[in-house]
Amino acid sequence: MDIKRFGLFLVLSWAVFIGFQMLQGPPPKPVPVEGAGGAQAGNPSGSQGAADGQTGGNSQGQANGALPPSGGPASMAAIGGEPWSETLLVGKPGEKGRYQVRFDSLGGVIAEMRTGDYYVTGHPKLDTSDVQYWMPLVKPIQTEAGRVGSMGLRAGPSASDLVPYDLERVHWDHEILTEGEDVVGVRFRHTVEASGLTIEKTLRTVPGKHEWDVQLALTGNGSARVGEMVRFVLTPAAGMVRSSSDPYYKEPKARACGVVGGEWELESKDVDPTGKKLVDTFSTGKEVLFGGVDNKYFAMLLRPADGVDGALARESVTDASWRLVGDLDWAAKKPQEAAKGPYHHALTDMGLNLKVPDAAQRLVWNYRLYAGPKEREEFIAALPAHEQLLRKDLGFFDGIATFLLKVLGTFHGWVGNWGVAIIMLTLTVRFALFPFNRRSQTAMAKHATKMKRVQPKINEAKEKYKNDPKKLREAQAKIMQEEGAFPPLGGCLPPLVQIPVFFGLFSALRVAFDLRQERFLWIEDLSMPDHLAHLGWNTHLPIVGVLDWFNILPLLMVVLWIVQQMVMPKPTDPQAAQMQKMMKWMPVMFGVFLYNYAAGLSLYMVTSSLFGIFEYTVVRKIWPLDETEPVKKAKGKLAMRLETAMKEAQRLQEQKKAIQPGKGTSKGQGKKKR
Repeated sequence: MDIKRFGLFLVLSWAVFIGFQMLQGPPPKPVPVEGAGGAQAGNPSGSQGAADGQTGGNSQGQANGALPPSGGPASMAAIGGEPWSETLLVGKPGEKGRYQVRFDSLGGVIAEMRTGDYYVTGHPKLDTSDVQYWMPLVKPIQTEAGRVGSMGLRAGPSASDLVPYDLERVHWDHEILTEGEDVVGVRFRHTVEASGLTIEKTLRTVPGKHEWDVQLALTGNGSARVGEMVRFVLTPAAGMVRSSSDPYYKEPKARACGVVGGEWELESKDVDPTGKKLVDTFSTGKEVLFGGVDNKYFAMLLRPADGVDGALARESVTDASWRLVGDLDWAAKKPQEAAKGPYHHALTDMGLNLKVPDAAQRLVWNYRLYAGPKEREEFIAALPAHEQLLRKDLGFFDGIATFLLKVLGTFHGWVGNWGVAIIMLTLTVRFALFPFNRRSQTAMAKHATKMKRVQPKINEAKEKYKNDPKKLREAQAKIMQEEGAFPPLGGCLPPLVQIPVFFGLFSALRVAFDLRQERFLWIEDLSMPDHLAHLGWNTHLPIVGVLDWFNILPLLMVVLWIVQQMVMPKPTDPQAAQMQKMMKWMPVMFGVFLYNYAAGLSLYMVTSSLFGIFEYTVVRKIWPLDETEPVKKAKGKLAMRLETAMKEAQRLQEQKKAIQPGKGTSKGQGKKKR
């Protein structure tokens, strides 16, 4: 097909398709869930997590210290201190680990958190001192039963006599912690009048790090259960904000990592809007290393403190579970999405066994909360087991992806631009594969020369046995065997080598934190589509989705792939030629699938295609391929023995078929009379 006609065909096809979609308009709005987010859009009674090792709700549908259903005792909200909620700048100005946090006395939680070291946009003229541009990490979830915040603590059924109500539905006393003029954290405290047990929860930033010291403390008052272990449930993060519009990465994810069989074992739970299963326990073993929630680029993960300080904490963490919850505020803002499934968040709950202290005794458990970027160096430095999470994000080809990211980082260190580093990586990969490609192309060229000589014999056999397909196949096989005209195996090696490299890059460029908000030419963010121009069309295309932006790189990638196919030599083998015709449509399919993918990957594919076109049009003219047919070598002794053995096996097989009963004989034949 002529390239001009083919290009015109693509343009007209897209125009007709998009025009049809625009005439149809957006799909009709679904009927909102009853009550704009009632039981279905909130946190139904069956969605609570596992308490004391259970994986489902109890007879009242309230396990895992979950929020009571709406309509519960109104007096609960009156227990505890005065209501308090305040937004504070926490951490030292100018140092890493600066946050804007809204603390809330209801449940003694972190309601909202923003990090001042990363921003919602990478525009160079951004005013980084303006907190509205600081990257949000978590926001409160408004369920039917009430708000759910981060670092919420609940008492399990085994502690119901010590804490006879839900700790997330009472107001805790608070104390703002300062160092000089800087706010560094908050301490929440609540005393249960019935048992005299005092519970403290201290949240304090760690200077120079994206981490928080978390301290739980119990002070006794002569309870009859002194010395016993009772269960509490701590939720490290709730309401993790999505950090990307990437449709290929589901976020947020509930995570838990433990030690199973002496090795790190990470388990994940993606958001499932339909809520087919609302709660389950992670199989992380008894030694839980960390648990929490993360999105594509940021994480809030809780672990026992390091060293001696975390000894009691490491003993206290017994298990981890996940649960799905809905957000009424989100459902009200996006009823169409909520109608597909109301469960918008995945949460991790960590089970803690805490010892009941003696009268006036104060027991302390120290933990550490990582609240920051999934930037490899810092993330693993905080806890080596975090590497399991990064590997999980990279998928099956994580080893190749990790190596390519290291090479990419080396190139970035040289040139200081990630776009240029991707181009350098592409050229490095192509140059590394060039010897394999050259050898493969030479072998295929020699095979094509041989096929030109053999083709008349094949055509003669086709004419001779045109009415007998079986004999035709046998004749063709005999000719191919005698001439040694089978395609060389080396021709498959370069594609096989490039496939894992492609998938490794596919994963690496999708989740690499280093590419987030990195600019190159007109591209604002290499981890997102290139967004050349804003369209704002209300079109809903299959696979592509809403066509909100015009992305030029995927279209350029398709055009270059088509040109590359056109400059490649045409195969002489009929089957190979038919396959090449079928492959003509693959670039269009890939262009559709990758239209909303990371611009970094499109940049890699464009550069790779340009290299391929240069190789076929320039390099081959300067350095032509050796297409001469190699001289047929005499068969060695081993080859002759193998050929003799194969002929003997074939003769025996034919003889066996000839003497089978019923083959050309009547009943009773073949039996000798005595």
